Amino acid sequence: MSRTNISGNSNLWANDGSGVIQQNAITIGHLYEFYFDTPQFCTDFGTDLTYTSTTRGSSETYGTSLAVIGMSAVDESSKLQVGKISIQISAHDATDVELFLNTDVVNKRVVIYRAFIDDDGAFESGSPYLFFDGNIESYAIKETDKSSSISLTIASHYANFLQTNGRKTNPNSQQNTTYYSNTSKFTDDKGMDFASSMVRDIKWGQE
Repeated sequence: MSRTNISGNSNLWANDGSGVIQQNAITIGHLYEFYFDTPQFCTDFGTDLTYTSTTRGSSETYGTSLAVIGMSAVDESSKLQVGKISIQISAHDATDVELFLNTDVVNKRVVIYRAFIDDDGAFESGSPYLFFDGNIESYAIKETDKSSSISLTIASHYANFLQTNGRKTNPNSQQNTTYYSNTSKFTDDKGMDFASSMVRDIKWGQE
């Protein structure tokens, strides 16, 4: 079936005078960029795709190094809130599971591009476009009798603004606190060893 351009836009219409949009001509695919220590570039499209993204700056082949099997919808709101998205990755390959278990992946950047692809495997005009850009907030490996998957929660860069900063009443926080006068730490301090069992509510200052 031949195609024609409409006002310079992508070829979506059947050129037979019917005014009907071509069926099964356009497929939505996503390009995923996982910036681990060794970056991974993959797609949920049926075949490998080659693209030069603005974030990468060089041509990359997006394949199935990580088998992405699903992605949640992105909720948009007029309220000021931290955007999050969930990505499901197949855990049938032990190498992928080891990647998450043996590598520090939390806070690593993940960039997602959405693309409209024609039946010749070519990108339509105006795509791919940036769909989501954030960092891995958490991950979980889920296994059942019938399936195994890795679930990633990706949060926008503004998620860090919601973190509660400051010292905590536990040994690790206390022993990694530095002196005011130099860079030495309280490495041998035992003052918070039993804080969790002795103190339930600390009130600072006078009541």
